[in-house]
Amino acid sequence: MTETALGAVRPRTPEPVRHPTPAEATPLADDVRVVSFDRSAPSTITTAAYVDPAAPLLAGHYPGFPIFPGVCLIECAHRSVLSAGRLLGLSPALDGVRSARFSSPVLPGDEVTTEVELTTTAGRWQAKANATVGGRRVATVRLEYALPGPDAESDDRAPAAAAAPLETDAADADAGPAQIALRLPHRHPMLLVDRVLALTPGRAVRAVKAVTASEPWFRPRRPSEVVDDRLPASLLIESWCQAACLLAAWDEPTPDVLAGQVLLFGSLADVQLPAAARTGDVVEHRARLVRSDGGVFVFEGTAAVAGRPVLRVGQALVALRPAAALRAAG
Repeated sequence: MTETALGAVRPRTPEPVRHPTPAEATPLADDVRVVSFDRSAPSTITTAAYVDPAAPLLAGHYPGFPIFPGVCLIECAHRSVLSAGRLLGLSPALDGVRSARFSSPVLPGDEVTTEVELTTTAGRWQAKANATVGGRRVATVRLEYALPGPDAESDDRAPAAAAAPLETDAADADAGPAQIALRLPHRHPMLLVDRVLALTPGRAVRAVKAVTASEPWFRPRRPSEVVDDRLPASLLIESWCQAACLLAAWDEPTPDVLAGQVLLFGSLADVQLPAAARTGDVVEHRARLVRSDGGVFVFEGTAAVAGRPVLRVGQALVALRPAAALRAAG
């Protein structure tokens, strides 16, 4: 209460409650570090990210021969764009991966340098990113962003019809984590497929992943931090790719991760992200094998939450390689 000049008492106006802006969830142990930034058109930003050997995700990608996931290189490019947005006072919303190509593995202890060029067209950002380790190119990524206002709802990012669920002719199946782990080398926390609902080897698959708040990317990195409940787009893509890879690996199960075959991410094209998957959602993946040749597989497909499209993949290319050869190379 406060007193006026006439002695009357009036109530104090309460201070408005200010809630912290949620941080975007990310699979990276630490955010990228800005090395340089040039705001002139086209804007450019260079960042660095250290691949900590103790990062939890490396224990599951893969046991015995850890490799920094290819989708985390997409994440490095995305976090670089977010950093540029903050420096420019903008809030870019990722709604597509035009292309991504992975040319060399990234290992624990490496430092990834990501150089991004940003151009603006019709109120949208096009991001061209090159990722290197010690001067060696490891990935090229092209991302697309809407530029909403600071209070815009980021789930309104692209027409939902652009990612209508893929029709598949997969036969009914019911396979849980144990059967999946016999086909994929991924382990917790990077095994991102929970159950197979339908599968015809070499043709099509339907599988699901439940998004839970206990996953490590949703944990605050600082006591005062609040983390958004949206699954990182990079991990949504990873989850879908794991479901697709079951088509190539289903007929050749192996109980030993270190002795089996590993499907390595080669490239992505025409990926749309019309909406987000959030904690509490169950994502249904649908994938179809387009073609295969000599251990190289090309897939396409979609993902949806309760019928609402959240992902469309125009093309994903993966290559089958012996785990023993990867361990020797590492």
